[in-house]
Amino acid sequence: MTEKHTPGPWRAEGGMILAGDPVETNRGLRSKAVCQMHGTVMADECRSNALLIAEAGTVATETGLTPSQLAEQRAELLEAIQWYIESHEETPHGRTRCNCGNCDRFRAAIAKVEGKS
Repeated sequence: MTEKHTPGPWRAEGGMILAGDPVETNRGLRSKAVCQMHGTVMADECRSNALLIAEAGTVATETGLTPSQLAEQRAELLEAIQWYIESHEETPHGRTRCNCGNCDRFRAAIAKVEGKS
């Protein structure tokens, strides 16, 4: 990630997204406000949006990657695992299902990514 963002962890409190541990100020304990949700969305939707934004900020701090960069890496890893299984199952007589521990673990990971487990 090339842009510098407010370091996490981030958390949602109501419609506010806050970062870091609270620090003592002349107005008591305060946390750094990252953003505040505004608009006409319902309270539950506003809270859900705030939680999603806070999680994205925390993950970006933990990984150094944006959500789109993580999605790109996920797709690349999935493609590599699928290639491994396909190449591992090729034999001179055609394809056969490999039941080695690696292929089984990779299939389970693929199923999880595809929402089938």
